[in-house]
Amino acid sequence: IIEGSEVKDQQAVATETGCSMAVRNLFYNIPARRNFLKSNNVEQRHIIDEFQRVALVHHQIRFELFSNDAVLFQLEPGNLRQRIVQVFGKNTNEKLVPVQESTDILQLNGFVFKPEFSKKSRQHQFFFVNDRFIKSAYLHHAVLAAFEGLLGPNMQPGYMLYLTVPTETIDVNIHPTKTEVKFEDDHALYAIIRSALKHSLGQFNVSPVLDFDRNQSFDVPVGSKPPTQLPSIQVDRNFNPFNENQNGNDWEPLYEGLQDVTIPSQNEQIFDDDRINTHSPTLQFHKKYIITTRAEGLIIIHQQRAHQRVLYESLLRQIKQRSVPSQVLAFPIQVEMNQQQFAEFTPHQKTLELMGFSFGNTDSNSLEITAIHNSLSPNSVPEFLSNMLENLDNDPTVEESHFSQMMAITMSKYGSIGTGTELHPSAQSRLIEDLFSCDEPSRCPEGKAIFASMTDNDIQNKFNL
Repeated sequence: IIEGSEVKDQQAVATETGCSMAVRNLFYNIPARRNFLKSNNVEQRHIIDEFQRVALVHHQIRFELFSNDAVLFQLEPGNLRQRIVQVFGKNTNEKLVPVQESTDILQLNGFVFKPEFSKKSRQHQFFFVNDRFIKSAYLHHAVLAAFEGLLGPNMQPGYMLYLTVPTETIDVNIHPTKTEVKFEDDHALYAIIRSALKHSLGQFNVSPVLDFDRNQSFDVPVGSKPPTQLPSIQVDRNFNPFNENQNGNDWEPLYEGLQDVTIPSQNEQIFDDDRINTHSPTLQFHKKYIITTRAEGLIIIHQQRAHQRVLYESLLRQIKQRSVPSQVLAFPIQVEMNQQQFAEFTPHQKTLELMGFSFGNTDSNSLEITAIHNSLSPNSVPEFLSNMLENLDNDPTVEESHFSQMMAITMSKYGSIGTGTELHPSAQSRLIEDLFSCDEPSRCPEGKAIFASMTDNDIQNKFNL
C-alpha cells in the first residue's frame, strides 16, 4: 500500500504471476490538483484509453479493468485479432482487413477497418512502434492516401498498425509523453505503409470498382393511360312518375333563406404574405421535392428535411411535456456493444427511457430494446443506436440537456420520410402545413436549407422576359 509516495504496508500474498493495482482517492493530499479533474465519465474515458493502448500491444497477457467494483474489461490471452475483437466488440471481426509487409527497414502488421465502417471520429486509430503507442500525423496521412477514393466526406478509417523498426533509426525523446517519435527515414516508411494498405485493400476486394450504373437521365419513362373513371349517375330516390301533383316549381322552397347566408370569398388569404397557402396545388418532383405556389411565385421544398424539422420540434415538445409515445416491439432488438460503449451509454439510459425507449436484460456486451419511439421503425434502430454511440465517443462529456437535443436530431433524421418516397397530394399539403407551423421552418435541425423560392421576376428572367 502506497500513500503519498510512501510505502505504508507490504506483505507477501499467494497469487498468480502478474500485476494487480487498485487506485482510490487519487490526489487526496493535493487538493489543488483534484480541482483540475473533470467529471467521472471523462476521467474514466481517459483511463480506458490508456488501458486499451496497453492491452492492444500485449495481446498475450490477460487484462481486467474494474470501476467501482464493476467489470469494464475482461480480456483473455489470444492472438492480435482476438484481442481487437475483445476490446471493441464481437461485431468488429467482420470489419477487419489484415495488413502485413516485411522489408529491411520496417516490419508492418495489423488490421484496418473496411471503408464502409469508417466513422467521423478518430477513435479506432492506433500506431504502435516497437510495442510503444505513438501519434504521427505524417503516417496517418499515409493511411488516408491508401484509402483515397474509398471514404465519404469527413470520414476517418479505423486501423491498428504495428511497426517494428531498428532502434537506432528512431528517436523517442522528442516529447515528454513519449507519444511522438522521429524516424530516420520517414519518407520510406510513408511509402511502405501506403503501398501495403493499398495492396491489402485490393487483395480483399475492398478497392474501388468501376461504376456501370446507367445514367438515369437517359431512361425514358413509359407512358401510361389514366385509369378509366366510371360515370356517376345522380338519382332522385323520392321521384315518383305516377304522382301527378309534382311540378317544376317544387325546387323554389329549397332556396328560401339562403339569401341571408354569407359565403366566404375563395380569394381570402389564409396565411400572411410570408406564409405559404397550403390550399395551393402541389407537385412532387423526383420523389424528393414538393413544389407549390404562393403569391410571389414558386416554392420548392425538400420533403425529407421538412419532415425532419416537423419531427424534431414535435419531439422537443413531447420531451418537455413528458408525453412521449412509444411502441412495444413484438420481438426485442439485441444490439452488441463493447464495455467502453456500455459505460458511456449507462449514464444516459434514463434520458432515452424518457424519449420512448424501454430496455430489457442488459449486460456489458449487449443491449436489449423492448420499446422504441413511434417515429422510428424497428429496422432503423440498430443504425440509430450505432450513430448515438458514435456521438458519445466523439463527446463523452455531453450534458443531459444537450444529449436530449442531440437524440431528438438523430431520431428525427432516422424517423423522417426518405428520398424516393411517393407522397399522396393530401400528405404533401399536410407536410407543408406542419412545416410552416414550426418555429423555424427554413432550416432542418442540422442547419441545412429546407426550401427555396422563385419569384415571378426570377421566372421571367429565365425566359428573358
